[in-house]
Amino acid sequence: MPMADQFQNSCDQSKLAWELFTKFWTPEIHDHIRTCTNEKLKIRYNKQEAFTAAEFNTWFQILMVMMVSPRSAMTDHWSNNPMFGNQFIKSMMTSDAWFEIYRNLQFDVDQEDPIVDTIPQPTGIFQNESEILKEIQRQRYDNEINDGIRRIKWLTDAIQAAFNKSFAEDIDISEKSDFCMDETLIPYLGWLDFRQYLPDKPHPFGLLVRVLALAKSRFIVKFELYTGKRGEKRSNQLYDLMYRFLTSINTTGIPKKTFYADNYYSSFAVCKMLQEQGWEFRMTIRKNRCKGFCTTNMLIGESKLHENIPDYDFSFLNSKSRKQRPSE
Repeated sequence: MPMADQFQNSCDQSKLAWELFTKFWTPEIHDHIRTCTNEKLKIRYNKQEAFTAAEFNTWFQILMVMMVSPRSAMTDHWSNNPMFGNQFIKSMMTSDAWFEIYRNLQFDVDQEDPIVDTIPQPTGIFQNESEILKEIQRQRYDNEINDGIRRIKWLTDAIQAAFNKSFAEDIDISEKSDFCMDETLIPYLGWLDFRQYLPDKPHPFGLLVRVLALAKSRFIVKFELYTGKRGEKRSNQLYDLMYRFLTSINTTGIPKKTFYADNYYSSFAVCKMLQEQGWEFRMTIRKNRCKGFCTTNMLIGESKLHENIPDYDFSFLNSKSRKQRPSE
């Protein structure tokens, strides 16, 4: 392919990525983050000149270019070496201004700790003061653990609302027939108590996000950030998780719905729930969830169809793959 065509394709991909980004990164999200960041700069550094909306828009454009064309270090984008430097980025914003926003990016304003007001204050100067301080620290710790994403909860809710709106208005009804569910790992090496380690992922350390998407277009319908067992007060049990995801979809007018998932999200109870809600499903299932119908005494490549299972109106195929392990 000629170099000019390659450059044009790269520009088209960058333009498409930016258009999709601005579609779901709404002006309300943009303005809220800009306000919080300017407030932080004003309080911490007494910076009176706030960053404008245009400057913040430029900052996010540069960030998008960095993601499309990464360097070994972010500062290399402003390098005078033509091999590493990016003339587009250098012409849009200075490195000092970009990194000032980067270091002080704030997603929510600092608020007074509500825990302190709920603790009874001592009647005397030294009366039970140590016990009260311990109780404040304990409740504050429990509050932060139980609401590990409280600073960005409004952001995830706003992005989810944008997904819901686009799903209802922009996606053709013919593409809403097939759904699939899986998890993804957002690379993250910082300290968080709910950071996960999945060795089979390209980036083994990160934040676990469960995603329900359209199988054909890969459009994200719903997502949840996993915050651990002590995260938000919602159940992470398999049945509750699947019920919460599937009942959140507006399937009005969809004549046929088919659900696909791997063995992590499947069980007989989940299959029955899908069936009761009018779903067709194609899923693999773990051997220990087959209620005794799965057998390992099979030859490689052999398959066995189980039909007319009591209490369940569906069938499943038991087979043994060439990887020397059963694949249901």
